[in-house]
Amino acid sequence: MSKFLINAFALGGLFSLIAGPLGAIIVWRRLAFFGDTLSHGALLGFSLSLIFNLHPIIGIFLIAVILAIFLGYSSNSPGLATETRLAILSPGLLSLGMICFSFFKGIRFNLEGYLFGDILAVSYQDLVLLLVGEIIVLGFLLKQWRALINICISEDLATVEGYNVPRVRILFLFILALFIALTVKIMGVLLMTALLILPAVLARNFSKTPEMMAMLAIGASILMIIIGLFISNAYDIAAAPAIVVTGVSIIMSIELFRRVRDSYK
Repeated sequence: MSKFLINAFALGGLFSLIAGPLGAIIVWRRLAFFGDTLSHGALLGFSLSLIFNLHPIIGIFLIAVILAIFLGYSSNSPGLATETRLAILSPGLLSLGMICFSFFKGIRFNLEGYLFGDILAVSYQDLVLLLVGEIIVLGFLLKQWRALINICISEDLATVEGYNVPRVRILFLFILALFIALTVKIMGVLLMTALLILPAVLARNFSKTPEMMAMLAIGASILMIIIGLFISNAYDIAAAPAIVVTGVSIIMSIELFRRVRDSYK
């Protein structure tokens, strides 16, 4: 097995370790559209990092944090509904990022890699950065897991039990922003949210507790990435789309099996 494929498997494992519980919380909190907005804004962050000669992760993280603060504090404000704000911001940020890229005609960069991911071109630096980020994200999840579960059940109940709901909510959005900043180059701005949600949706079919769903989501993510990488390597296609199609195929197959089974009951 080639070295770049081994690195991709290692990176996929690190990604899954955090994507599983994060994806579960996103599904519980119905934040899929918010994740899309953050990942689409990452493209604008990358273009701004080129303008100001910064590391791409810094530009992506700053934009993601600004979006997290804005959307976190405006979610309960009057006027447009949160879903409407996200529906406006998500394509707007993606389009603005593409416009900014059009001004860099003299600079060579792999735009397609940022749009669809490039997990097969990972380096040891990518592995180290993701490992450091994983330690931060995992530490937060372990410390705030019970608070996050209570907030997902009921924010009012979590407040009564003594949790600082606004602080935990904003911190979670910061952690999500950090995770997207570290992995968007690998998984792509267009497919990042799908790679977070699909394992959680698959795990939900077999879970009885939040902890079980988070653990099964990690396993489902690893399974999707392994199958997707083998398909990508065998047929010379982009890895992230192959992983997404694998996850969608598994979920649809399970749903079809259930419908057929229920029809014979």
